[in-house]
Amino acid sequence: MKTLFDIFSFNTSKTNEKSKSTKNRKQKIYKDIVSICPDTIFIHDSSLTIIDIINPNDNILPQPPEKLIGQNIEDVIKNNEIAEDYKNKLLSTLNTHIPLRFEFHFQTNRNIIYFEVCSAYIPDNKVVTFLRDTTQNTIYKLKSEKLQLYLSRALENLPIPTSIKDMNTGKFIFWSKKSDIYGYTSNEMIGHDEKIFLNEKDAIEKQKFDLKLAEENRSYQGIETLLCLDGIERTFMVTKNIFSHDSSKWLICSSIDITDLQKQEEKTKLITQKLALALNITNLILWIFDIPKQVFIIDRQQLSGKYKDEITWDTEISLSQFYNYIHPDDLPNIKMVFDDFINGKISQAQRIFRANFRKSQEYTWIEIHISIEKTNNDGMPLRLIGTSNSIDKYKTLEESLIETKNEIEKTNSILNSVLSLSHVLPWDYDITAQTFSCNYNIYHHERQSGPVNGKYYCKLETYINSIHPDFKEHIKTVFDELISGK
Repeated sequence: MKTLFDIFSFNTSKTNEKSKSTKNRKQKIYKDIVSICPDTIFIHDSSLTIIDIINPNDNILPQPPEKLIGQNIEDVIKNNEIAEDYKNKLLSTLNTHIPLRFEFHFQTNRNIIYFEVCSAYIPDNKVVTFLRDTTQNTIYKLKSEKLQLYLSRALENLPIPTSIKDMNTGKFIFWSKKSDIYGYTSNEMIGHDEKIFLNEKDAIEKQKFDLKLAEENRSYQGIETLLCLDGIERTFMVTKNIFSHDSSKWLICSSIDITDLQKQEEKTKLITQKLALALNITNLILWIFDIPKQVFIIDRQQLSGKYKDEITWDTEISLSQFYNYIHPDDLPNIKMVFDDFINGKISQAQRIFRANFRKSQEYTWIEIHISIEKTNNDGMPLRLIGTSNSIDKYKTLEESLIETKNEIEKTNSILNSVLSLSHVLPWDYDITAQTFSCNYNIYHHERQSGPVNGKYYCKLETYINSIHPDFKEHIKTVFDELISGK
C-alpha cells in the first residue's frame, strides 16, 4: 500500500528521474510540509475506505487511528444523513477530479466536533481529505449568531437607527430597518464597513476612532451631521457603546434625529436675541419671581445696564431685600400687590413707585408690569414674570408740565381780566366754518343763551351785517385779503 509520501515521490520521480538525490530531497520537503500541516489527513480508496491517516489528533477522532484504518465512512460517522452527505462529496471529487471545500461535524464520545474539509483527487483512483478542527470558532460563531439574533430582535423594535459592528473584523453584523434612512439596507451593510458610505479617508478616520473606543472600553456621545436618503442633511445625536462577548467586542451605535430640536433651539436663540435687543432699546429689565422660593431671578448684566444678545438668569434677590429698596410711602401698596398675586386674587398689575436700588441719596421713580407665568394644578400661581424700568425723567417732565400748565392758566386768567377792563375783545376765526369765536364771559350776544365750551360763536355774515354801512365794504375787503393771503 502506498502512503501519501509514496504518491508524492512517485509523481516527483516521473518528472525528475535524472537524480535520485533530487528525488530524496523533494520527498523530504513533502514530508516536512505534511508534518507541519495543522490538518488531519485521510486517504481513501475508490470505495472510500480509510487506507491511511497522517497527523492524527486523538482529541478529535472518534476512535484511535489504528482502528479507523480499514473502516468505511458509514462505520465512522454514525449519523446516516451526515455520513451520506460526506460520502457524496468525496465521490464527486473522485469522479470529477475537482477539489471541494465544505464543512461537516460528527459526534464523538465526548462532544460534537466541527471540521472544515478539503477533498482532492490523487493518482491511483484515490481521494485525500484534509480535516481542520474548527470547533472553537464554530461554537463561538454559533453563540455569536444566537446572541446576534437575540439582539437583532430586541434592537429591531427600537424607534431609532441602530447598528452593531464586530470590532474583531471591523464589519457590521447588524443594521436595523430604521438605519435605512442613511441610504443603505441591512443586506447592503452586513459584512461590510464604513467604506460603503464614506470616502476612504473619512472611513479610516472613523474606524480608528471606533478601535480606540474598543481598546479603552469607552462610550461616546456626540453631534454628527449626515446626508440622508431623502437628500436632506440631518443632525443626529450619536451614541456608541462597547459590548464585550467572550473574546470579541461589538460596537453598538444608535442615533437620534435632533434636526427639528436643533432648529427649535436656533429659533429660540433668535427669539431670545430679539427679546434681549428689545429690552435694551426700551431700557426694560426682565425678571422672574419664584413664589415658593420668594426670590426674584434676574440677569446680572442686564441689571447693571449692559447689553448682550442672550439672557442669563444668574442673580437672585429675595423679596424682603426688594422691599428694603422701596420708599416707605409706596411700600404698603407694593406689598399688597405681591400678596394679591401670591393669594391668586389678581393675574396682572401695573404699579409706579419710588425705589433706591443703588443705595444712593435719592429715590427714583420705577414702573413695573407683572403677570402670572406659571400655575400649579389648582390654578394657584407658582411663578410671576415682569418688567421694570426707570421713569424718573418722565416723572420730572410730568411735574414740570403740571407746573407750566398752572402758570399758563394763571396768566390767561390775568390776561382775560385786563382785556375785559380795557374793552378789548380777542377773537378767533375758523376759515372753513366761517365762524368767529371769543370768550363768552368777555362778550356774547343774547341770542346765545350760554357758553359752548366756554365760548360765544358768531357766523361771518352775521358779524358783517352788524357793521355800520359806511364801514361794511371796507371790513369785508380786509377779511377777503386776509383769507386769500394778500
